Amino acid sequence: MQYKIAFISLAVPFSMVLAACETADTYPAEEIDRVVASRPTASPASAESATSISVEPTVDHIRASSSSPPRAMVPVTATRVPGTQTPILPPQPFSLPTATDAERKANTGTWLYLTGFNAYTVSVVDPVSGHSLHEITVKAQNPGVAVSPDGGRLYVLDMWWDRGEPAGKGELTTYDTVTWAVIHQEPVDNPAFLLGGNPISLSGDGRWLTMAHHPEPGGGTRPASVFDTQAMAFLPDAPLQELPDCTRPWLTPRLAGQPGHPRVYALCNDAVVALNARTLSKLWEADAPSATSPGLALSPDGTYLYGLHPQVDIRCCRGTSVYVEETDLLLSVWETESGIPVRVARLSEMVDVPDASIGRGDGAYLALSPDGQRLFVLWEDRLWDIETSAFLGSGPEKAGIVEALLPAPADAMAISSDGRELYIFPATGGNLPQRGKGMWTVDTERFEVVRNTSGWLDLPPMAQLHAAPAPKFGR
Repeated sequence: MQYKIAFISLAVPFSMVLAACETADTYPAEEIDRVVASRPTASPASAESATSISVEPTVDHIRASSSSPPRAMVPVTATRVPGTQTPILPPQPFSLPTATDAERKANTGTWLYLTGFNAYTVSVVDPVSGHSLHEITVKAQNPGVAVSPDGGRLYVLDMWWDRGEPAGKGELTTYDTVTWAVIHQEPVDNPAFLLGGNPISLSGDGRWLTMAHHPEPGGGTRPASVFDTQAMAFLPDAPLQELPDCTRPWLTPRLAGQPGHPRVYALCNDAVVALNARTLSKLWEADAPSATSPGLALSPDGTYLYGLHPQVDIRCCRGTSVYVEETDLLLSVWETESGIPVRVARLSEMVDVPDASIGRGDGAYLALSPDGQRLFVLWEDRLWDIETSAFLGSGPEKAGIVEALLPAPADAMAISSDGRELYIFPATGGNLPQRGKGMWTVDTERFEVVRNTSGWLDLPPMAQLHAAPAPKFGR
């Protein structure tokens, strides 16, 4: 019997292993690293018309590496906690020094947006100095955060759960990041309270925002709501309700896209769906490996869609403990025009994939360089730089991969507007072999850490980190 951890979306202490053991389907081995047959609705082209790509991936160069020690077992102590207006843990604000005028003027053109469990703030951060440009106080222990592609708008989902109420309440606020004026506020009902993770997701073109919900009080499944950022209103009908794979409770579908692109892509449970960017009508649907916290990215030219899917096999139980049996990462690529899968590969066949840290969650992160030639993948304490042409089979036979070993496991990553820097936040929860201090900045050309905000104290656990262009008049 195989099991996986399913994190319950409640406001509880992050140090708890809040999990339930449930059976998990494994991704068929025969589907790995070959062109797979699409669903009947996947593409106007037939599966037989797809051309198999045979690439033998190897590691051309490893900058740094180390063996992964086995993770210790963690007792299962999670309990369900009823909704309450009083925080279970006292607030632990993430306090940063305020950026000076000189630091604001010297900003490189990227702003970071940072929040985390129990911080009760959304911090706008200058990535060079590590100092605060703006702070927004929220009621939610784990708010939802999204930033428009041009950096001009910030969306914050605030939430609270009144004592005695069967479901939570919330408010979606849109801010102008130049003046910090509130552009719009919209009440929401029964939002998903997550122990880590982001309950909202914004499409890459900035038009559509999805919001996850708790299951209904009676136990019914409720699909994600969709907010139209142009009309400033939630759609009366749930466009994702007709997509069975997108009705999973708690976790909102991951969205990808870009301004001017005709399609928006949603990664829902074990399917990826292409939607018309104007109407959200379904264009095609294709299989995807199932994962709790996957990553999704669209190539800058709009040709390929990349998915990253952590596969964590956690066994339950030895006595009262769960333990990691096996960990792998699946990297998928689809053609955006048709939905035909190009490749699904196990990263463990290319690099050493460390075991997941129990309690950190199974978040994996990916980002593409602005020219689309490099794919950055973050997992635990490893950062990989993958040449996309080699991975797709259009370049040399051997896939070029550079690996960097981080000082400690990480749990968030964002890329600068010009692609020159990666911003990586350390993991703070779970049975970590070591814990990092402050944010690491990686120079993508040198592929090494060039800055570290080691002075940051009381780092928020289960952080969300977003990067966006700095608004012109907000520096």
